[in-house]
Amino acid sequence: MDRAPPPGRAPIRILLVDDDPVDVAFTRAALQHAGLSNALSVAEDGVDALARLRHVGPYVDLPRPHLLLLDLEMPRMGGRELLRELRRDPELRELPVVVLSSSAGMRTKLRSEFGVPDCRFLHKPLEFGTFVQAIQSIERFGVRIVRAAS
Repeated sequence: MDRAPPPGRAPIRILLVDDDPVDVAFTRAALQHAGLSNALSVAEDGVDALARLRHVGPYVDLPRPHLLLLDLEMPRMGGRELLRELRRDPELRELPVVVLSSSAGMRTKLRSEFGVPDCRFLHKPLEFGTFVQAIQSIERFGVRIVRAAS
């Protein structure tokens, strides 16, 4: 499993799994506005994310991300199903996951109903400044985010 690079090194690789182009643009803008310099790629659903993570097809040479930002509601394979698959896969089960959800009660539901005790959660706020602060708080989840040079 790839680990985050040491502090002061290359940016971490983040895979955002979200099918909503507005949310994707919002997340990109929040990362940029927060002054974070990280390689962000996007998967539109869990099927695409698993192909990327398992290096299938066109993703065979793609480096594995250090962090997964995960929306729950998507077509084909949603976030809940993707979490189950990640936790079953010995090569992917340690991948840090931050669930982005607009439902405050989803944390408890995922932990109990789906047996996912180790995910981190960010409540999707509607106000941009608050979302930027939430993105910055990812550092508190044990993943080092590289700040862009000023």
